[in-house]
Amino acid sequence: MSKQLKLLSVLMLCLLVLASLGVAQERGSVRGLVKSDQGLALENVTVVISGPALPMGREYVTGKDGSFIFQALPPGKYTLVATHPEMIDFTAEVIVAMAKETFVNAVMLPLGKIKEEVTVVAAAPIIDLKSTEVSSNWVSEVVQKLPLGRSYSSLFQLAPGVADNRDFAPNAGGNKQDNVYLYDGSNITNPFYGYLGANFSEMDIQEVNIKRGGISAEFGRAAGMVTNAIT
Repeated sequence: MSKQLKLLSVLMLCLLVLASLGVAQERGSVRGLVKSDQGLALENVTVVISGPALPMGREYVTGKDGSFIFQALPPGKYTLVATHPEMIDFTAEVIVAMAKETFVNAVMLPLGKIKEEVTVVAAAPIIDLKSTEVSSNWVSEVVQKLPLGRSYSSLFQLAPGVADNRDFAPNAGGNKQDNVYLYDGSNITNPFYGYLGANFSEMDIQEVNIKRGGISAEFGRAAGMVTNAIT
């Protein structure tokens, strides 16, 4: 009996680790360097990132190399502010995308040099050279302008090779039961029929990611497509 309990405990631990990895893949990160206008790394700079998906914000104080990083950020728009007692505040509008890293090069000017605020806009790269996945992202600003049904399932036809028919979005001629549907990282797939366990309004979705190929093992049985809606 004790061996069975140990085996069950190990299995549950593995499942929890895999689940956390899956959620982490659906979030993004922001990394950067804080330098002076002379190109020198700045220490003890307070960097704060905040946005609608992170209203309380997060804070990071740079070390000698002037670097900072914010990981596991929900996709969306953020404001990044760097402050130092001897420098002019630096502000950047940052866009965080799923499973991508956005880099911010923060250049701070000494007080008294100029009186203007420096603002830059940073975004994740369009092509992620570190990933082999065949995927596409769609944000609400774009989707709302398209003639689509206003539901989660209506967004699947945005991906090439995904049929819009009564057989519920087979991918590239595959079986609908090969698909996995996620909502904020939670699996809402009906495994018996390959349908959504629950459908949601497109108006509640800020971004949807559709993976059609090169899908990592963390998604288990997914041999078709994997979709994830972020609210």
